[in-house]
Amino acid sequence: MADENNLLAKPVENASVQTHECTSEATSFAGLVYYPWLKVRYGTGGRIFFTDCFMSLPVSKTNEGRWSLFCYDSEIGTVSEVLPPNVSNVCQVLAMLQFELSPDGKKVLLPIKYNRFVVYELGADSMDIPINDDEEFGEEEIPELTPTWKGNDKMSFLVSGKSHFLPESEVQEGQEEPKRNEIVILDRTNKQSSVLSESWPDEVMDKLKHDK
Repeated sequence: MADENNLLAKPVENASVQTHECTSEATSFAGLVYYPWLKVRYGTGGRIFFTDCFMSLPVSKTNEGRWSLFCYDSEIGTVSEVLPPNVSNVCQVLAMLQFELSPDGKKVLLPIKYNRFVVYELGADSMDIPINDDEEFGEEEIPELTPTWKGNDKMSFLVSGKSHFLPESEVQEGQEEPKRNEIVILDRTNKQSSVLSESWPDEVMDKLKHDK
């Protein structure tokens, strides 16, 4: 949404974007717990994804709410939680605040502590965590760089110098492990990865180096 209620619509010739002025009254879709970092993403088929706290009332200190990802279906007017317990239990508030929806609206990226993240396909029973336990780094709740989609099955994310996504040739026998973190692109279709930041100068990548 731009200034003066202009909604960004689509690219047009000889211009970066076309705008559509919103003249209708605001409509309330769902009641929720407001917080300043609320994130909303439009999906396909009139679906709207957003983060919020789920709780039953009345609430006590021993029965506090939990954060999760929800979907509003504009066609039938319902709100539903889209993360199963095994996924939401792994994720913290951090993941909900910085989730990313794939272009086809079928998958989400959910950052978790130490610069790892969850890949979850909506409706599935399981999830995928591409970065291994022994490759985690950085602060527990502060990601150096959040993962993002590069298409429906490709994603880019930051890894440590000891990541299995980096070429083994970078570590010579008898040498210390490389200290430089890199940005990797992973194609989940063919399980192939490449180093996006391989040719980037050290001064750029050093800003993303924060080992535990």
